[in-house]
Formats: sequence, structure tokens, C-alpha cells
Amino acid sequence: MNSMDAYSIIRLLAALTFIVALTSLKEKFKTYNSLEKLNIVNKNRMINQILAHILFVFAVFFIIIMTLLYPAPPPSLPIAKSIENNYVPFVIINELINTKPFSVMAYNILGNIALFIPLGLSLPLKYTKMRKFTYCIFVGFSFSVGIELCQLLLPHRQTDIDDVILNTLGTIIGYYLYKVQRQPLTNIGQS
Repeated sequence: MNSMDAYSIIRLLAALTFIVALTSLKEKFKTYNSLEKLNIVNKNRMINQILAHILFVFAVFFIIIMTLLYPAPPPSLPIAKSIENNYVPFVIINELINTKPFSVMAYNILGNIALFIPLGLSLPLKYTKMRKFTYCIFVGFSFSVGIELCQLLLPHRQTDIDDVILNTLGTIIGYYLYKVQRQPLTNIGQS
């Protein structure tokens, strides 16, 4: 399969996923509009579900755009990593920390972490099953592995196990942000 076919397939899958997400969101709005007789608590719950859905769709599409559809920086730029695939944990992280300027290290390491924070935050908001730590982290890890496998097919992209580690760390941070923001809600009225 040549690289043009791989890009076309990924773009088609992204478009189909986006259409399904919008259809689902449209159904949520239909449900919300038919709930005029519900009390304010149930309406607020529905609004929170819609916002969680929007955050989830944004997180997934932002990751896809940044990792698969956005052009990779050319190897001549200082922010670019080596063009070879890396299957050994912490090799690229160590290289970035020890041999690259701080801005390059921050762009790569913090960028990979920050990319998955919205996913880690939105999964437990959108899906109650994802409120269990191991489920949420497994989904973030699996999504990252899927991205890296897709990058094997794309030119000027490299697969890096360190990206999986950093993306999973971003999912964990997002999950704990969810836990922190949920904490005050569960303590209301318990004082």
C-alpha cells in the first residue's frame, strides 16, 4: 500500500467517525429539546452529557489531526526527531533531555503528554465504565498504540514507543483531572 492510499484511508475513517459523532450529538440535542418538563437537575445533567460528548469528539479528532493528518516537521528542523522508528522505551526521551535544547524537549515531551490529557478527562465524563482507572488508561494506551501503528504506513512519520508512554501519561493526568473536578461534587452536603 502506498502512502497516498494510507492517507486516503485515514482521512475517510476520520470523516466517517466525525459523521457518526455529529449524528450522535444531534440525537442528544433532540432528546434535550424534548425534555421541557424535566426539572433543572435533569436538564443540567443532559447539558453535561452534551458537553462531555463535545469534549470527547474534540479530543479524538485533535489527536488524529495532530498525529496522522498534520504534516510532520521536516527532519532539518530542530524539533523533528530522528526519522527512524524506535521500539526501545526511553531512548528518544533520553535523547531529547540530554542532547536537545529545552524548547525542543518541551515541544516533544510535553506535547505528547498534553495531546492525550483531554482524552483522559473526557472518557470518564462520557462513559461511566471509563470511571474505573484501568479501563480509562487501557483505552488511552490502546488509542496511542493504534496511532503509532498507523504512523508505520505514513511517510515522514515514525513510530516511537516513547510516544505511547507519554500519551498514556497524558491520559493518566486527564483521568486524575476528572477525579479532582468530581471530588467537590461528591462532597456537597456532607459537611
